[in-house]
Amino acid sequence: MTFNVFVGSIFLGIIITGCEANKITEDITLDYPQVQTTSGLVTGATTVESNAFWEIPYAQPPLGNLRYQAPKPITTPNKEINGTNNNFLQCYQYEEACAFVSEDRCRLNMKEDCLILNVFTPASMDLKNATKPPSERIPVLFYIHGGFFIINSATQPRHDGRELANVTGTVVVTINYRLGPFGFLSHQQTGQDDIKGNQGLKDQQLAMRWVQDNIANFGGDKTKVNCSPYS
Repeated sequence: MTFNVFVGSIFLGIIITGCEANKITEDITLDYPQVQTTSGLVTGATTVESNAFWEIPYAQPPLGNLRYQAPKPITTPNKEINGTNNNFLQCYQYEEACAFVSEDRCRLNMKEDCLILNVFTPASMDLKNATKPPSERIPVLFYIHGGFFIINSATQPRHDGRELANVTGTVVVTINYRLGPFGFLSHQQTGQDDIKGNQGLKDQQLAMRWVQDNIANFGGDKTKVNCSPYS
């Protein structure tokens, strides 16, 4: 895999935050593009700004025996994934911290099954036929939200990547990853299964692999992925 680290990521964070800092847009949906992925057939929403595909699962639900463990890729794709709306799904975190960051923009829909990503492309990208991916290939911006590994999500309005994708002519990907003890608990005990820690970082790595496997179907160039962590 080829990833470039964006050295000015803090400034990019300001840009992507500013796109929706003052209002939550309610755009009129013009079409419903579809893209085939290893997670399943995803239906998105086209507006004047972009093609948006919200909350695509990139890993198996981290529940039961997978709780506190490294993420597992999806082996049985979903038949259909409704990615037309942002439901503000986020990983468990401190509610008070979310409100502190932006009380009037804090949307709480917290679940343990939260490993999703969003994909935004310019509105000009033709994604009408899921069986015929676009021949065009444009750079990809892979955005990892900040928050001290305990708060935030890819679905908060301040991380809406639609305008950024359209203005810059890139495919923008934003991701959720596990936070707090769900994402970073470490425990070792003789005779017991270990909790090795850094599950949240491993979530990020699996999301990167998902991009390598699927981004071409969205018109992205997997050899030109700009990895932009922000904190």
